[in-house]
Amino acid sequence: MSVVLVFTGAHGAPGKTVLVLNTALALGSMGSSVAILETSASRRSLAWHLGLASLHTLGDLSKGYCSVRDVMIRLGGDADLVVAGETLDPGDVMARDRISPLEKLLAEKDFLLVDTSGLPAAACGPVLQSASGVYAVVTPEQVSTGRALWFIHDLSTVGHVRPVRLVLNRVRSSETAETMCSRLEYDFCSILGIPLQCVGVIPEDSRIWAVQECGRPGILFPSESESFERSQVLAAGILRSFESRPARKTVGAFLHAFIRSLSDWRAFRSLRELPGHGDFAAADIDCSRGAGRDELERGFEETRFVGGTAT
Repeated sequence: MSVVLVFTGAHGAPGKTVLVLNTALALGSMGSSVAILETSASRRSLAWHLGLASLHTLGDLSKGYCSVRDVMIRLGGDADLVVAGETLDPGDVMARDRISPLEKLLAEKDFLLVDTSGLPAAACGPVLQSASGVYAVVTPEQVSTGRALWFIHDLSTVGHVRPVRLVLNRVRSSETAETMCSRLEYDFCSILGIPLQCVGVIPEDSRIWAVQECGRPGILFPSESESFERSQVLAAGILRSFESRPARKTVGAFLHAFIRSLSDWRAFRSLRELPGHGDFAAADIDCSRGAGRDELERGFEETRFVGGTAT
């Protein structure tokens, strides 16, 4: 049974997509079979960097436009990529039947890593709760400005994520980062009562970001870099955490929550347009249960987007 791990982060490009790919490949190099679910089709998505944006998506599969094998893109080794694209109506029985074989293939993987880049804020709560583990990716700059602190607080109190596994990404000073991690663990655990584990510190690789700023793909850590070594350490930690622990959340349950959440989000958008969205909203709306119109409107009026544009 596959272990579903969601990588999410505070608004402001913490580097989730690059980290997800390198972690998946590191797990693959250690003998694990891995699949990545890409929830974004934006310019910063993994599929775009790989030049795969025009290939088939989960939405295409649900409509019968392609086969299961067309949706799973081989990345090398035993790692595959699935792009969500336009998802299906959770009430569409035929669409669910078409996706069922994909669920079985993903369930055979050791790990399913989910990159929440571009996922609507309202969809995150049910998605986080249906995962086996959640990794919060933030940068030192986001910690310094307080944006990451609100994000971590909301993950625990609104998303009911416990413990919060924190990855400090794009770090320029390892010594400062270690001190920052220790401080965060103490503050959240001792003062707020929120269990926080700093499970990884990934240095910034200037070569990747320099290439991306030029509009070119740059997503793999060089094998001789400290970023590469730290991603290997993170992957080894994931193996230790989950190899002896049975997966209590199934891939089928996760995909159902994911599809239902996006469906409810689109239903709300048809009622009233919202400008912009971040990676997580502090609104406790359980979209997986199919909130009604009044509940959705009331919840979104109270929504605070962390680092976003809506208040």
